[in-house]
Amino acid sequence: MADEDEAVNTYQIRPRTHHKFQPGVVKVLIQESLNEDLDGKTYDVDGATDWCKGLTEKITQKMKELKTFKRYKYVVQVVVGERRGQGIK
Repeated sequence: MADEDEAVNTYQIRPRTHHKFQPGVVKVLIQESLNEDLDGKTYDVDGATDWCKGLTEKITQKMKELKTFKRYKYVVQVVVGERRGQGIK
């Protein structure tokens, strides 16, 4: 047994069950951000770079404000392209 003065190791490899990543919550957050920022806009080569940067910052900030996903690092990548009938996977 550990002495009362001795520190207890609290290192965790994985997040606890109730702190697991929930993709459904993030999908809603992303969809809301896209609708707010891109609704009614037409593609513009010069503006696409700024839209990507703005959306990336906005989505990252919203995820941090959730404070639901502890012990995670966020990687947000946004690509805006012109729609010409081709598919994307």
